[in-house]
Amino acid sequence: MSSSTIEVSGEKVKAM
Repeated sequence: MSSSTIEVSGEKVKAM
């Protein structure tokens, strides 16, 4: 899987 950063609620979280 590729690790991508998603912006959620103004916070950037790492997508697994």
